[in-house]
Amino acid sequence: MEPIGRRGFLGYALAAAGAAGGAGALSGVGAGSAAAGGKPDGTGAGERIGKSVRVQVVSPTCVRLECAPDGRFEDRATMLGAHRVHDGAAYERADAPGRVTLDTGRIRLHIDPAAKTLDDATLRAQVLRGDAWADVHPRWERPGYTAPLAGLGMAGYLGGGVPKTDGAPATQGNLGGWLRALDTQFGPVLLHDGLLSRDGWVFLDDSTSQLIVDGHRVRRQPGGRQDGYLFGYGDEYPDVFADYRRVSGPPAFPPRAAFGLWFSRYHPYSDDDYRSRLLPAFADERVPLSVLMVDTDYKAPHKWNGWNWRSALFPDPPGFLAWAHEQGLQVGLNVHPSIAAADPQYGPTVRRAGPLTPIAMPNLISLTSDPQAVVDQHFGFDWSVPAQLDAYLALHTPFEDDGADFWWLDWCCDGSTAGPPDGTSSGDAWINSRYGARSRARGSRWPVLSRAGGSWQDWAGARPGPWGEHRNTIHFTGDAVSSWEMLDFQTRFTVAEGNAGMPYVSHDVGGFQGPLDDALYARWVQAGAFSPVMRLHSGTPDRGDPRRLPWEFPQPVRGIAAAFMRTRSALVPYLYTLGRRSADTGMPLARGMYLAWPGFEQAYSYDHQFMLGDDLLVAPVGVPGDPAVTRVWFPPGEWHDVFTGARHTGPVEKDLAVPLDRMPVFARAGAVLPLHPAGEAPVAGGPLLLRAFAGADGRASLYEDDSTPESAAAGGARTDLVWSDGHRILAMGPRTGAAGGVATHRPVHVRVEGVPEPRAVTVGGAVVSRVASSGDDLGAGAAGFAHRGPAGPGTWTFTPGPGGRGTVHVHAGTIAAGDGVAVGLA
Repeated sequence: MEPIGRRGFLGYALAAAGAAGGAGALSGVGAGSAAAGGKPDGTGAGERIGKSVRVQVVSPTCVRLECAPDGRFEDRATMLGAHRVHDGAAYERADAPGRVTLDTGRIRLHIDPAAKTLDDATLRAQVLRGDAWADVHPRWERPGYTAPLAGLGMAGYLGGGVPKTDGAPATQGNLGGWLRALDTQFGPVLLHDGLLSRDGWVFLDDSTSQLIVDGHRVRRQPGGRQDGYLFGYGDEYPDVFADYRRVSGPPAFPPRAAFGLWFSRYHPYSDDDYRSRLLPAFADERVPLSVLMVDTDYKAPHKWNGWNWRSALFPDPPGFLAWAHEQGLQVGLNVHPSIAAADPQYGPTVRRAGPLTPIAMPNLISLTSDPQAVVDQHFGFDWSVPAQLDAYLALHTPFEDDGADFWWLDWCCDGSTAGPPDGTSSGDAWINSRYGARSRARGSRWPVLSRAGGSWQDWAGARPGPWGEHRNTIHFTGDAVSSWEMLDFQTRFTVAEGNAGMPYVSHDVGGFQGPLDDALYARWVQAGAFSPVMRLHSGTPDRGDPRRLPWEFPQPVRGIAAAFMRTRSALVPYLYTLGRRSADTGMPLARGMYLAWPGFEQAYSYDHQFMLGDDLLVAPVGVPGDPAVTRVWFPPGEWHDVFTGARHTGPVEKDLAVPLDRMPVFARAGAVLPLHPAGEAPVAGGPLLLRAFAGADGRASLYEDDSTPESAAAGGARTDLVWSDGHRILAMGPRTGAAGGVATHRPVHVRVEGVPEPRAVTVGGAVVSRVASSGDDLGAGAAGFAHRGPAGPGTWTFTPGPGGRGTVHVHAGTIAAGDGVAVGLA
C-alpha cells in the first residue's frame, strides 16, 4: 500500500476531482479581545463629511456612521466595535451642492454635509438587492433606557412569553436572534432581533455603549452623539457574518474537548462518585466523555456560593483534577456570584474590594438543604467598580491553581451587578469578557459558560444586547422546562442565535426541570448530538425527573441514547473543523437553510431544520410518536440519509416516518465527513473515519491542533479531502501546517456511500483484499453512523443498500500524517 508522496498528491487528487484550487487555508485566529489604545479625537481612518459626520467603510457591505456636533469622533473600542481601524474597502465619493454621496458598490449613502444629526432628512441610505437599489432607514435608539422589571431577576420572567419590551423599532422580516435565557420557559418565546433580515440589511446603534479602555469601561463624551453600523448584504446573507467579524472580532474557538460530550447534574457528587461510579459507567457503555461540569455542591461553607472546596466531597482537589485530566477530561466549575459573611474568604475579599452590598439569600432552596445559609448574611459584587471586580476574580485563583479548566457563571439568582441597567452596557457581556480575558491570560482557549446579552437586573431587556459576547461566551440558556414544545423551540433558538453572531449555544439536554418521558429524552439526546454543544444536565429530584444518563433508562431508549452519544464523539473532527472556520469567517455552525438557498421560500418556513456546516442537513424530531412523522424540505441536489442510505433529490418537501432509533440527518452528495470511529475518545490525531457520499464531486478539509492558543494562532494543521465521483476515488492529502503535539500516525478507515458494488478496491494504487461482511458493519440507526468497518488493515467489505447501491468500507491501514493516501473503487 504505497502512500502518495507530498509532491504527487495535490496534482493526483485535483485531477481525480476534475477541479483546480484548494478549499482555502484556515487563517490564524485573533486573540478575541477588544482593541485598545484608540483615541477619542477621531484621528483614525474615515471619510469626513462636513464638520459633524464621519463614515468608515468597513467593507462594501458594512459602513460605520458617526455624527458628533463638535466634530470629535470616537476611535476607542466598545463591546460591539472591538476593531475601530479598518483597511478600508474601495468606494467612490461624489460631492454636490448640499449632498455628498459615498458608493461602495453595495451601499450608497447620500449625506447632507451640514447635518448636525443623522435622520431621514439628512441621510438617504440604499442597499443593493439583486440588480436594484432599495432605500433603507437606519433607526437610532431613543435616548434613555429603563430595564423592564428591573431588579427582579428571574422573578420577573417566570412562566410565559417574553416579548420585546423596550419599544425599539424592529426591522421588518428579521430572522431572529437572541434572548438572555430560557429559564422556567415551557416553549417558544419571542426573541430579540439578530443580524439577518429578509429586507437585506440591519442597523446596530452603538451610540450609548460604554467604551473599553485598558480593560475598563468608561462612558462616552456627552453631546448628542450618534454611532452605529449599517450592514447591507442584500440576499448575500453570509456577508454579514464576515462584516460582524471585522467589526467585533472573531468568535471564540474553544478547545477540542468542547465539541465532545459534556455531563453535569445538580447533585452532590464526590471525588469517589466520579472515580468509582460515573466514569466507569461511561466506559462500560463505550460512551466517550470530554467535559465534566461540577455543579454547585462542591463548595463550602455554603454549597450555593462558597469559595472553598467542600472537603467531605473532595478531600484532595488537586488530586481529583489531575485524575480527571489523566482520563482526558476538561473540568468546569459552577459559580454563583456572591459571598457569605461566614465564608473564610470574605475577610480577605473585603480588604481587597472595599465594602460590599448586602443582598437577600440567593437561593431559598437552601432553606431545606443548607439552612445555615439562610441565616447568614450574603453580599454581592459591583463589577463596574475595578476593586470589586478584581477581588471577585481573585476568588477563582485557588481553584485554577488546583487545576480547574474553565468556569460556568450561573448568574441566575444573585444580586451582583455590573452597574445600573441603563442600556449603556450589558452586564453579562461585561463580566463574560472579564472571564474571557482571564482565560486568555492563563493560556487557555476556554470561553465562559454563561447567560448572555442582559443581566440579572435586566433579564428580558434588549439594550445594548449580546454584541461582542461571541468572543468570550458559550451561551448557557438556563433552566428550561422539559417539554416537547421546548425541545422543538431549542432547534430554532440555536439557529436564531447563530444569526446574532453567537455560534456556541448550550442547552440542558433533556431540560432542567419537569417530567421527562423516555421518548422525549431520546429525541433530546438526538438533537444534542447534532448541536454546536452537547451538554447533559438536570436538576434535583424535587424539580422533576433528574435522569440524563443512558443506563438510567430501560431498553430500547438506553441503547438509542448511548448510540447517539457515541455519534456525538464521532462528529468531533467535523465539528472542530467547523469551529475553526467559524473563527476564521464568523459563520455559525448551525445555519438556517436560507444562508445557502435564500431564493427558496421553504428555506425560511422550514425553521425546524438547519445545515450543520456545509454538508449535513439536520432536522431534529420535536414531536412524540414512534415512528414520529416529520416534514423535511430537501434543497436542490441529492441527499443521503446518514442512517439508512436512502437518497432524496431536491428541491422537494417530504413527510418522513422516523422511528425512535433514528433522526432525519442527510449528507449532501459529494460530502466527505471526517469522523472518529464510534466509541473512540475524540482526541486529536486519533483514528479517522472518512465518510464520502457519492453523486457529485466533493472537497472538504480536516483541521487539527493541540487545543493551545499557540497552535491555533499559528494556523493549526490542515488535511485536504477530495472525492472524485467520476473516478470513484477518495484522496486524503498530507497534513500541512502547525499541528502542535498531535500524533503523527493513525489508522484511517474509509466508507463510501451510495455506490454500485465494485470489482476491486485499491489503497495507494495497490489492490486490497475483500473480506466477508460481519453483518453488523453498519448497524441499525445511530449504531452504524461511525462503524469502523473491517478489522484488518488492507481489507474491504460491501454492504448492499437501497436502489441497487450500497456502502464500501475500507481499512486503509495506519497512515503517516505527512503522507497522503488514495482509495479507489474499480
